[in-house]
Amino acid sequence: MLWTFVKLLLFLQFLDLTLGQYCNEDIVTQTVTKVDKQYTEPEKYDAKCAFNGAPSNQFCPYWRNVTKTKTEEKIENKKRTIIICCDGYHLVKKECLPYCEQSCVNGFCSSPGTCSCSKGYTKSPNKDNVCDPVCKSCINGDCVAPNECKCHEGYIMDTASSKCKATCGNCAFGICDDTPNKCKCFQGYEKDADGKCTVKSCPTVCKGGSCVDGKCECSDDLLWDDEKSSCIPICPTIPPTITESQIPENITVLFEEIATTEKPIIDVSLKKKDLLIWGLLLIISLLSTTIILILLRSLYMKRRYHYQDEDTYNIRYDQEDKVMIQAVKKN
Repeated sequence: MLWTFVKLLLFLQFLDLTLGQYCNEDIVTQTVTKVDKQYTEPEKYDAKCAFNGAPSNQFCPYWRNVTKTKTEEKIENKKRTIIICCDGYHLVKKECLPYCEQSCVNGFCSSPGTCSCSKGYTKSPNKDNVCDPVCKSCINGDCVAPNECKCHEGYIMDTASSKCKATCGNCAFGICDDTPNKCKCFQGYEKDADGKCTVKSCPTVCKGGSCVDGKCECSDDLLWDDEKSSCIPICPTIPPTITESQIPENITVLFEEIATTEKPIIDVSLKKKDLLIWGLLLIISLLSTTIILILLRSLYMKRRYHYQDEDTYNIRYDQEDKVMIQAVKKN
């Protein structure tokens, strides 16, 4: 198990070297060593002179060799190989990491001189080292963090739709349009001089009617007349669903232009000849019905008396000769 772990570490080190993060560099170091060294040099000294072996009170110069010691520095050059960060990498906490000249905003340096964005960010179209946050929708606002929208001035976040909506200070009888402080009035309202929504006014006084949505409206039995600026009665007319093609041939239709209503008035009248024909047909029908009823009643009464006599006198008939052969009255 230990040997496997060691091999794994060696493999990782080899992998790091091959990836270009780590490089080998040969360096030469100098070692200075102090060494004591002895040497001999002549030394001059004075002593009493000796003439022919006889001592004298005079001093004469003499030379002699003296051994001395001096300290010297010995320099030794040593070569060794070290591991350093390759070009484009720098050492951070004993690890060689990619180096980017400009710091990566909302991202990290993934390779020398290249920034990669963190989760929820994307590359800015203007700067390679800047990553902008991503929002699903941020209309009328700025995306300041992933899926976090900050609305512009004059807008407020609507929690229901998660969108920035315009705000209006006073928008009674209307709704705030897409532009801040711009109110859109409801139907039937209009803006006054102060920009507030008020009920639409009619250009004239509505005589006999009421002002609705800036127009004068009359009741169902009245019609508005622009010239008189009032509601006037409507003359009875054939319902507007009747068209000229639907009117029978025996009906005369009279169209009359009326300036106030601008609608045709239909005057229907039957011709005298047609009335006579319809009257005769009605009389004939009544007479025919009366005659038929009388005949039916006569047949009914005859049959009734016949059965009554047969029951009273016990009458028998010969079926072949159809004559009465016996008529005996019952007691």
